[in-house]
Amino acid sequence: MPSYHGVERDEIVQSIKESLELLEKHSPGPYTQAYIDDVHKTTPLSEIASAQTDKELVGAVNGSKTSYLFLRLSEVLLVHAAKNTDGTAADTYHRLTAWGATDGATAMNYTPLDKEADLWLLKTHARSIADNPPAKTKNDAELDLDAQKDLMTVARAFKFSTANGNSVAADVFEKKNLNERYLLLNAARALSPLKPDAKALSASPPIQGYGLECDIKQDKEDLRALRDKVEEALGPYWGLGEVGSTGIGLITHNEDPKKDKLGIVFNASARAAEAVANAFPNERVLNSDGNRLQPKGKPPAPPAA
Repeated sequence: MPSYHGVERDEIVQSIKESLELLEKHSPGPYTQAYIDDVHKTTPLSEIASAQTDKELVGAVNGSKTSYLFLRLSEVLLVHAAKNTDGTAADTYHRLTAWGATDGATAMNYTPLDKEADLWLLKTHARSIADNPPAKTKNDAELDLDAQKDLMTVARAFKFSTANGNSVAADVFEKKNLNERYLLLNAARALSPLKPDAKALSASPPIQGYGLECDIKQDKEDLRALRDKVEEALGPYWGLGEVGSTGIGLITHNEDPKKDKLGIVFNASARAAEAVANAFPNERVLNSDGNRLQPKGKPPAPPAA
């Protein structure tokens, strides 16, 4: 079965379905729902589900609008995971992160999706504060005092009723500019008893750091030849988005720099790194923890073309 970032097609389809259902059932607002409706109309999951090769699957996933949606609403999904909404959100989020659905760079423009997500986050944290108010206002230099006051106003409104809280939250939020909204959300995250632990809730990143341990002070031409061989082993995985850049530097990052390993470094999927280990059976290909990848004597199954 074809895979994307090491995760099989059917697992990706199921995680997308469950995530869309979660966001529809607990929608941040009409723009989010409209975007999901558009996803169903223009990017049916059947395009991903019908992919027969790794290349087709990568194209279908990257061309879908779901990646943009999950990236824009990544914090909303994380909070759902922390609360384990419906008893399933934690598992859904974990499986989404297994193929990197919530990772990536976003444009700096502030979209209607971002606005809805921010207001949803404010309401969610304010409700949490209303249920478990902090013993005292956190007098922290990183937290704006006006933002803290506004946050507690919203929290008190939720203490009275959900409808009142939603109304006050929207009113407070709408009156603020982008910087003020940032300060308000920063205060909400800091004072809320709800503290999502992204590392604990996420799967291991599908793309991680590795390196071929070697003497980086050796002859430049010899070092270049080693790097070329590493890149040759990674070759089948470049077009699948399973390889980042290669370079020369630290493979590990220990508290004691003297214990660090150096060599030719690269970011890659597990199977791409395995291909490098098999290309250098007598050398040490390490992960970022310094553990050696054991060569298996034969290359991993090549990606389906």
